Amino acid sequence: MTNEAGQAVEGQFQADARPMPTPGLYAGPEDDFGRDTFDDDLAWIFARFAERTGARGLVLLDSPGDDQPSRVIHVLGLAASDHAVEAMLIDQIKATPPRVMEFSGFAGAPDKDGPLVTLVLQLARNDHQAVSLAAIFADEPASRQLALYACSRLEPVLRGYFKLWLLNRAQRRRIDGLASALNATDIAVFMLDGQGDLAFINHAGRNLIDKADGIRRLGSGLVAVDLQDALRLRVAIDHVLTASEDDLTAPVVSLQRSGEGRALIAAITRCERPPERVGDPAAIIYVFSPDIAIAPQVTPVCQHHGLTRSETRLVTHLAEGLSITQAAKAMRCAVPTARSYLKQIFQKTGTNRQSELIRLVMASLARVRHNQQALKTFAMLAFCL
Repeated sequence: MTNEAGQAVEGQFQADARPMPTPGLYAGPEDDFGRDTFDDDLAWIFARFAERTGARGLVLLDSPGDDQPSRVIHVLGLAASDHAVEAMLIDQIKATPPRVMEFSGFAGAPDKDGPLVTLVLQLARNDHQAVSLAAIFADEPASRQLALYACSRLEPVLRGYFKLWLLNRAQRRRIDGLASALNATDIAVFMLDGQGDLAFINHAGRNLIDKADGIRRLGSGLVAVDLQDALRLRVAIDHVLTASEDDLTAPVVSLQRSGEGRALIAAITRCERPPERVGDPAAIIYVFSPDIAIAPQVTPVCQHHGLTRSETRLVTHLAEGLSITQAAKAMRCAVPTARSYLKQIFQKTGTNRQSELIRLVMASLARVRHNQQALKTFAMLAFCL
């Protein structure tokens, strides 16, 4: 094939190219962190590949390490209709060294126009898996020449694409594992981007805003139901989003609920890594409901800091949203006595204000629903991280 003809093949492939999706790391809250992957484009990519190279069929294979079975990701043409052909191509992929591109004999049923050969491309590899392609071509000089030239020109494009493809899938598994951990807690977790729009909501948070009891969705953002609380929450969010890196303030806002229910407690903190773009995660809101029995979770934290039984009871009441006066009444002690306990708690926990104490306690209340869910979450995290 002439160089001009080869350039025409490459130019036609590029002319047909459409924008590829960006890995969806932070999708909208309705999508549970998103399900965007590159998979939907595979059919289009390999249809174009077959058109440019003259391939009669192909198999795309994902090969995990540690002697795990390989998985067929995509098939086209002959391989799509013949499992024996597919199995043979898988064996050829496994037997081909990386970065070797040469024709191999094809023992499957011949094409109507004559015998066939295969060509294997090792497209991408990381520490845990490899992606390879086996393509079927007519065994004739013109077809081989077209296939070798077109594949050599398209291989760098496919290598770059599938390097990103592997990265996307690894990120997807990691995010799914972290999202599962957040969904397993009874604490409502809301993640905001740099504009204050919701980027992620866990299951507890979704249940909370569905009831619109204390907090609700407004457009793409989050607001308190009570007007005064809404203003305080907005100010707290804006402070966290615009604060300098040296400002570690994490505001705590009380959110009144309808009826006689005790107020929700919202703690707003910025993300550990500063956002690079407006749409990146910038702040996290933890909303704690007094309906959750937190005493079993608070007690180990208090024991860690060496608090007495009375001090632990006071911390529990404060974490449940009671004032110091209400906590003293619940403990059947005088208010000055409760304040004395609080001063001792500040000394033992290294905090200076009640809001700091509550943040310290709330950060430890990631309670999973039951042991089965805990095992499932830990197993997923062990696999993904």
